[in-house]
Amino acid sequence: NIIKPLGMDNSFYILSEDKNPATGYKGNGNAIKGKHEIIPDMASGGLWTTPTDIAKFVIETQLSYSGKSNKILSQQTTKTMLTPYIDKNSAFGTFIYKKGNTDYFQYAGNGEGFGSFYKASIEGGKGVVIMCNSRDRDIITEIFFSIGQVYQWDGFSKKNQ
Repeated sequence: NIIKPLGMDNSFYILSEDKNPATGYKGNGNAIKGKHEIIPDMASGGLWTTPTDIAKFVIETQLSYSGKSNKILSQQTTKTMLTPYIDKNSAFGTFIYKKGNTDYFQYAGNGEGFGSFYKASIEGGKGVVIMCNSRDRDIITEIFFSIGQVYQWDGFSKKNQ
């Protein structure tokens, strides 16, 4: 319902060590035994994907929100998905943050030996997806702030923190 309509051709679910697509690394530089941890609950950690494929999801969310696409969700459902419901930041499957006059949706994931992060403007077409085969969040943060500085995302550079 999501992967095929968005052309996420490099995304799939696995449960075993048979198809180790990537090797995760500990903070000391040693590889994770078996290349990655096996997560029996595939919905919460069994998706293997690429930054490009996650970007397809992010872009579709932005387009759907603005009424320009409905490959997976209607505009109304997308707006509901991006509306905080528990507190000012917690929405359905994502978190909402305001920086200046811009609302962003984001999500970060961690697993043994892996880290990922995306942040995108709800309107305006800005976005970034970062993945690495280390759980070290510092590298993801550094890359994010560097992108913010180079592309002049208001408020997203080290000097603003």
